[in-house]
Amino acid sequence: ASVSVSPISNIITSFTASVETVESPADITFSWVSQYIPGVNIKFSCVDSLRITYAGDTRPNLPCETFPFTNNFGPSSSVTLKFTHDSLNETKIINVFVVPAMDDGTYDATRSKTIQISIKPQPRKIPKIVLLKGITGQITSGSEHEISWRGENIKAVNFILPCQNGINATSSVAATTTLKCGVYAFDENRPGTSTIIVSYKNTNTYNAQATLELRPYLDNGTYDPAYGVKMVFEIMRIVDSIVSSPLPSTSSTPAPAPLPSPTPAPSSTEKPLYTFSKNLYLGIVNDPDVMALQKILVYEGVYSGPVTGNFYSLTQAGVMAFQKKYGISQVGTVGPATRAKLNELYGSISSSMPTTTTTSVPVPVSSTNDLKYEFRNSLYFGMVNNPEVKALQKILLFEKLYTGSITGNFDLATHEAVKKFQGKYGILQLGNVGPATRDKLNEIYFK
Repeated sequence: ASVSVSPISNIITSFTASVETVESPADITFSWVSQYIPGVNIKFSCVDSLRITYAGDTRPNLPCETFPFTNNFGPSSSVTLKFTHDSLNETKIINVFVVPAMDDGTYDATRSKTIQISIKPQPRKIPKIVLLKGITGQITSGSEHEISWRGENIKAVNFILPCQNGINATSSVAATTTLKCGVYAFDENRPGTSTIIVSYKNTNTYNAQATLELRPYLDNGTYDPAYGVKMVFEIMRIVDSIVSSPLPSTSSTPAPAPLPSPTPAPSSTEKPLYTFSKNLYLGIVNDPDVMALQKILVYEGVYSGPVTGNFYSLTQAGVMAFQKKYGISQVGTVGPATRAKLNELYGSISSSMPTTTTTSVPVPVSSTNDLKYEFRNSLYFGMVNNPEVKALQKILLFEKLYTGSITGNFDLATHEAVKKFQGKYGILQLGNVGPATRDKLNEIYFK
């Protein structure tokens, strides 16, 4: 009788994977059991956009269709490999082989085992910028504004500012450098989560609308405009540069006499004397009380700007420095506490500086017909000696939303009254008279 001897076909008795369908990136452990052989090696099919790495191996991707390891693994052992899917929308299928190593140093692929692994694309992480604090509404030219943001699934951000005549901006990143417009504002991206201070200047003779966009920078080295965050706001003109075109007056009240031209800060060490009787705040213009305040702040050594009678950001900073010096809450406006301290230090029964008294113009009206007026222009905080503002103040007084004087000056009290008017008639409460508010005023008071 003849005897036939054949090779043992079942050298590898078991080959398993910890998972066979998984989302990228994923660590998968392959385990095997074998007999009669000194060891095994691993092999992969080639698949585009799929990378395989091994802990401790510095290669960015193990080679395919060849044995990637120079040393064999044990006959019964395991190995953990990392699979990373670079495609965004396609599942990749790869074959992983465990191949027996023979005593003569060769490999017998005919008795290998195979597992098919499906690697799904990684779920797309949507980039997002959460604006914690930004710029909205109307802002004063030259004022500083904090912008804070938190990024999600992004690497960094940059700013986009459209180019506009008469508009420029600076930031706390480089306070003396004007931000670039029409391109990315910063040469180096800002962190994904951060805060900066931005200041805009408007040298035009009109208010200007501006936009500022935060655009995410992604891990793949590109910007994604689809997930940017845009702020839209209005930059007030610098009141000193306004060129007014007078409209027909609705009141015979004479315009207040202008103050003298701005004077340089006094160099005298003579103590100024003045008694303050009203609140002072950002945006007041051509005001003798503000001029007196500025002289005192110069004398106190907390203000180095010109003495103009205009309460702008430099004066506000001087007031805050004065308040800090005397232990008053640093709000930057002259309210009761600051006024009391000023009068304590500099008050005088007969003031050395001119004072003015403003008398409210009476509005003897009983119906909307007595207040008939057509509004044609936008009105906003900081306007002075304006006939349309006078007409507006009369209407707000009639509406019982305003208790101030009919001056033609769009001050803080007028601003707050406009917001109340807007709230009363279901208009967005911005405090300025834009198209929606103007339409409502004309609907009621110009029929």
